[in-house]
Amino acid sequence: MSSEKKPNDMTFIDLTNELLYQRYLMYRLNGHDFSSQLNILEYSILRMASKKQKLYLKEISQHFEIPMKHLSKIIGRMRDEGVIIWTHDDYGEKGTYIKATPYGIEQLNKQEAKLRKDYKEIINTVGRDRIYEYINTTRQIIDILQNNNK
Repeated sequence: MSSEKKPNDMTFIDLTNELLYQRYLMYRLNGHDFSSQLNILEYSILRMASKKQKLYLKEISQHFEIPMKHLSKIIGRMRDEGVIIWTHDDYGEKGTYIKATPYGIEQLNKQEAKLRKDYKEIINTVGRDRIYEYINTTRQIIDILQNNNK
């Protein structure tokens, strides 16, 4: 924590501000984990695409809760960068889908090698159980924020 206070000694607003500050730092620092080619969202989409024959935009939109119009711009940039193919079948009646290109897989492998190198120390130092606990706590926070914003 940025302050020396323990959580029980902090006021509600101090605890909230500390949580926001930590989220900001994590977001800012995580941005440095990614190459200039792929941002965090593009990496995540490419990773999903690498695991499927066809990844429909509707599935991506639902998974990341991104409006289709905004997602189409992201997918267009990824296509232009050459990391995916964006196409359709049945005259587009089933929707459009993406597939990872060999170049995309190469970029994905480079990014994952960097992540393994960068996060190995974090996972070894903090421990897998605490990382898993952190992920679950973060999911709970996200669920609460999403429910409050409906």
